[in-house]
Order: sequence, then C-alpha cells, then structure tokens
Amino acid sequence: MNINFGSCSPVSTVDDYGHSSCVVFFRGCNLKCWYCHNKSYISGEDFIDTNVVKEIIYSSSKVVSSVTFSGGEPLLQVDALSELIDYAHSLGLDVCLYTSGNNPQELKQIAERVDRCYVDFKLEDAMIDEEDNMYLRHVMRSLSILDDAHVETMVTCVVFDVDPTTIFAVQDIQAFIGDVPLTVVQGIAYGRQPLTLSEMQITFEHCMIRTKEDGVVINE
Repeated sequence: MNINFGSCSPVSTVDDYGHSSCVVFFRGCNLKCWYCHNKSYISGEDFIDTNVVKEIIYSSSKVVSSVTFSGGEPLLQVDALSELIDYAHSLGLDVCLYTSGNNPQELKQIAERVDRCYVDFKLEDAMIDEEDNMYLRHVMRSLSILDDAHVETMVTCVVFDVDPTTIFAVQDIQAFIGDVPLTVVQGIAYGRQPLTLSEMQITFEHCMIRTKEDGVVINE
C-alpha cells in the first residue's frame, strides 16, 4: 500500500505530551488554515510504500514509546493509517493521532485502536472550507466517537490575540467540550507578534497553555 507522505521525525518529545514519539506526517488536508505550521503538507503528492514508513518506525522503536500520526490530515488516508496503526501496536508502541475533527466517519474506523488523540479545534471561519455549523457537527461527532472508544482525548486551539472575540471563542470551546482537557496554543505566523506566556495565562483560565518558549504549562 502507498501513503501520500509528508515527512517523519524519528524522535520527538513534544508531539505526544509526556511521551517520546516517532512522528509520521501525512500529506493532504481538506482544511486550509492560513497559519498551518505544516503548510507544505496541505497539498501535493509524494507517494511512497508504507513499508518504507514501517522501517522508520522500527528504527525508532527502541527509543520511543509511541507513534504519532499527524499531517496534513491522517484520516484522509485511513487505509494506510490503519495499516501503520496495526504495525505500531505490533511493536508494542502506543498510537497518538492528530486530527481536525472534521472526518468522523473515517475516525470511527480506527478509533478503538488509538491510545491518545489531539483534536485541533478551529476558531475562525476563514480557516475552513465548509459551513461553520457543519464543522461543529463533525467535531461533536468525532468527540463522541472518541469517548465511546475510551480514547484519551485532548482538544487544542491556536490563538493569536487576546481580544474579546478570541476570549469568547475559547470560552465557547470550553463549554462545548465539557470535561475534555483543553490546550490553548500560541500561534506563530509571519508578520504577527506571538502572545507571551503571561498574556495567555492572564486571559485563558482552567486549561493548559503551550508556547514555543515554555512548552506546556497548566493554567488553573
């Protein structure tokens, strides 16, 4: 089987929080977030055999405890993803998945074999290619699927401002997701000054905060 491949980080300590992980980036996404930190993986083609990716995972397996599947959007290639999930488990490794939450039907196919999942909740209409209410329905369904499969789930959202619109949006997400942990992520984009940890701590309560400089900080 082939995979439309982005890249691979053999060892990472930041992608699967609290775990050392081999990170596999899938190419292709059905959202077009203007701030995407993997913008080069949104489109294009670079097909390789999944056995090549398995060799990378195997080489990392002695020094990591998990494999993280990110992108792009891994669920757009659910057959290749499913094969690599089974391979990771065959090596005794956990599986961590990053997704936008926009593909619940595909998520349902593999959810019971995922150990941890990060759902990246999009804040602005301009970041997505479809009606906002459809995206919210997809995220709601995805969170329900993960809950039914007893997957350890975390929600993330990227912020660039501490204006009232952003504050209310984050509060709405917190109300929407209930008891699911939320991490507010410092947005990094060309031409925009990133928020500081102190600014984010003052503004966003009862969540975790992730910045480039300080990593993940619990903000009670």
